[in-house]
Amino acid sequence: MRPQVAANLRAFMQLALTQDAGRYPTLAGFIRELASLVDDADAAPGEGLAADGEDAVRLLTIHGAKGLEAPIVWLLGGSDQQKGESYAVLAPWPPEAAQPLHFSLFGRQDERGACREGWFEKETALAQRESDNLLYVALTRAEQALIVSGDADRNAWLARVAAAWQGMNLPAGLPHAAARKADRIVPPARIDAPAIGQRITIPAANPAAASGELFHACLERLAPPGSPVDLAALAARLGLEAALGTIESAARTLLAQPHLARFFDPAQYRRAHNELTLLDGSGRLQRVDRVVEFDDAVWLIDYKTGDDSRGLSDAELAERHRAQLAGYRSLLAGLFPDKPIRGALLLADGRLIHPES
Repeated sequence: MRPQVAANLRAFMQLALTQDAGRYPTLAGFIRELASLVDDADAAPGEGLAADGEDAVRLLTIHGAKGLEAPIVWLLGGSDQQKGESYAVLAPWPPEAAQPLHFSLFGRQDERGACREGWFEKETALAQRESDNLLYVALTRAEQALIVSGDADRNAWLARVAAAWQGMNLPAGLPHAAARKADRIVPPARIDAPAIGQRITIPAANPAAASGELFHACLERLAPPGSPVDLAALAARLGLEAALGTIESAARTLLAQPHLARFFDPAQYRRAHNELTLLDGSGRLQRVDRVVEFDDAVWLIDYKTGDDSRGLSDAELAERHRAQLAGYRSLLAGLFPDKPIRGALLLADGRLIHPES
């Protein structure tokens, strides 16, 4: 698990360093950001950014909108109003200080006492300044029009924007848009047009091909490191629910054969990939069933699990798929320039064929 843990730690440090675009970082702001992520159980999935110039509405977080502008910006439900903190740590630590200026635990608001009031006031002022900075970013994304929307009784940012509006001697209230009746919806006229073309029936899947596809998916799922393939759903789509257990057992038996251990036992190779996707020189996707890296060479394994392959000799199979494996080897040569690339065909009956030999 070490590579995965190390990658997660590096990603975490990168996110921490780029919070707020890396400007004026503070420990208090970082801890508040983490607390908001933990508390926000109903957070929406990752935002999708529309391409530049696309005629579409973009949904962005304020952090995600930094550096971007749009003619009309609608700030929806925006408020950084935080719940009162309790049962936490008070540890003001200026960047220039070698250690925290103070450290203590605190409970409810009425139990904090007067001796720490100055520290709490400084923390509140710091949080207010960070809130002002975030609100400034939100308001300055608009080029022509800004709309701030939310619950007037619960939205702190809406109240602050309204107070700033009044403080600039601007009209206290803007005229409401005149209400108008909804347009009557007229159903479109029915058009009687002649039918064009004819409906075609999708041919049923070849049973042998379907069985080979499911066998292939079982190998992808079972061969380390294993890929998240929903075998039950695939078997249902192929109409092979009853045969899934038999095919999966055959795949396990194949992977357990002693002469194939070096390709499927993680203790005998450096790393392996299932369904490695590559782009060829024409920009087309090419998928290699399995790639296994050793200290002295890299092997690509192409599964041939269909019934049509079992009846052919090794020489016939080698000749039929020689060009295909050669293409895979040339693609992998660019990824592993310092190691020879070997290719092999693996059949459901355990035969391992080397066309280049």
